[in-house]
Amino acid sequence: MSDSAPQNKLDVLVVDDSPTYRMILSRTVKGCSFANLVGSAADGEAALAAIGEKHPHLVLLDVSMPVLDGIETLKRIRSKWADVDVVMCSGVDQSQTGLTMQALALGALDFVPKPQGDNPAESFAALGASLAPLLELALSRHHRRLSRSAHSHSSPTPSTPPVGFRSTLGKAPAPAPNEPASAKAVSPSPSPFRREILETHPVVHRPSSMPAAIAPTGDPGRKPPTRVELVFIGVSTGGPNALQAVIPKIPANFPVPVVCVQHMPPMFTTSLAERLDRESAIHVQEGRDGMEIHPGNLYIAPGGLHMVVAKGPDGKSRLKTHEAPPVNSCRPSVDVLFESVAANCGGVLSVVLTGMGCDGAAGVKLLRAKGAWSIVQDEATSVVWGMPGAVASQGQADEILPLDRIAARLSELVLRAGGKP
Repeated sequence: MSDSAPQNKLDVLVVDDSPTYRMILSRTVKGCSFANLVGSAADGEAALAAIGEKHPHLVLLDVSMPVLDGIETLKRIRSKWADVDVVMCSGVDQSQTGLTMQALALGALDFVPKPQGDNPAESFAALGASLAPLLELALSRHHRRLSRSAHSHSSPTPSTPPVGFRSTLGKAPAPAPNEPASAKAVSPSPSPFRREILETHPVVHRPSSMPAAIAPTGDPGRKPPTRVELVFIGVSTGGPNALQAVIPKIPANFPVPVVCVQHMPPMFTTSLAERLDRESAIHVQEGRDGMEIHPGNLYIAPGGLHMVVAKGPDGKSRLKTHEAPPVNSCRPSVDVLFESVAANCGGVLSVVLTGMGCDGAAGVKLLRAKGAWSIVQDEATSVVWGMPGAVASQGQADEILPLDRIAARLSELVLRAGGKP
């Protein structure tokens, strides 16, 4: 951290080979009341030198650069400075979106697409709207690190790691980038570009008598559906890695369709679907309007479009996409998908994974009122417990599970219920 920066500010380093984008990114950071621009760099080598000198908390890193590209720079940052978060700044051509998915798998916190317009003012506004929530998330993660460091220094003897000190993928602990950034962390002053506030929801505490994996929400009379027809998944920040931890574990003979909304812009959802499909037993594809859904398939909503499930006159379920206004500042929206079958949902399992905001909470409530079963990812394994926390805090989570238990639990519930093809 730079000596002159106040403790409650987020120190940010901007890295991009384009002078125009460096200017836009720098202006965006300077316009954020809780962020402090500590410098900029035009390539990866210069970025690594600047990190060693400036000690930023967050690096905004271009994907494609000369000298040392974004992927290799990210690898070196992760290996040397585990407490530095990285947000990738990506173009929207196919090669860039694929590299961005690779960067997320390597530990980038998230990404923002570079604006494609020729108007600097519009580009500035668009990038600011995308960056503001991520700057806020990075600041909350920084405060958690400071708090944990202060606690460890004040403890004369080793203590049990705090809740949340574990990998998002449910593997060995990895302090960054997968340490959770709970929305309960210290909230910074609002950004002028901020579109939605990080949700603040109370932690749902697990009774000590309950197994570590399951935390019911106080309605013991509820039971899972006796027959499952459909699995819904909603996810946002931290989603690509969360899906990577769940979807490849679903067996090829999974007897029902899975439909997913991951908050992402156009083209990035295509790359995400392709990456998951390569590594999964079930078939993963981006959803298309009019596409019939089948068991053993996962359909990801295309970026920039809402996606719903509707039954046609022939009784077959198909996907429909549309460009209605964003819901919860999101398109695609989890609530729009979930609510599309709430009136006649049959046997549905809903799963809400890591993400900022509260998208999905209203849809889960409608689904549960019709008998659907609700699972949310726990706070400890979430990058940010906004979306799953919103469901849990409203008493709408039937089970609160760590990420590494969700795939097995889905298989257990669907197969026990006799999934309906």
